[in-house]
Amino acid sequence: MPCNGDCNQGRECNCECKKETKMTKHKWYKEIQAWSEGAEIEALKAGIWFTTDYPAWDGGEYQFRIKPQPKQPKYLYAYYRDKVYFLQDKDASNRYYIGKIEVQDD
Repeated sequence: MPCNGDCNQGRECNCECKKETKMTKHKWYKEIQAWSEGAEIEALKAGIWFTTDYPAWDGGEYQFRIKPQPKQPKYLYAYYRDKVYFLQDKDASNRYYIGKIEVQDD
């Protein structure tokens, strides 16, 4: 359907120009958004990731990612009561507490 100009004046129009102006997200959309919110961004060049304060989002020879954050360790807490050992995933902080065990997560 040929354009009658309504879409340029804020009115409803079903012309072909709507299909032509459909916007797509930038290749690095998630990284740009995270960077604007203060996240650290890393760039990859020659197989090495490095932190960059001012990423060149035009792409070129770089790839980008949000800098991975270290995972918080997970623990099991050990208790002994009435001649029985038991484990739980929350620290109950009571007198039966005997220690904690770090859980290795693959």
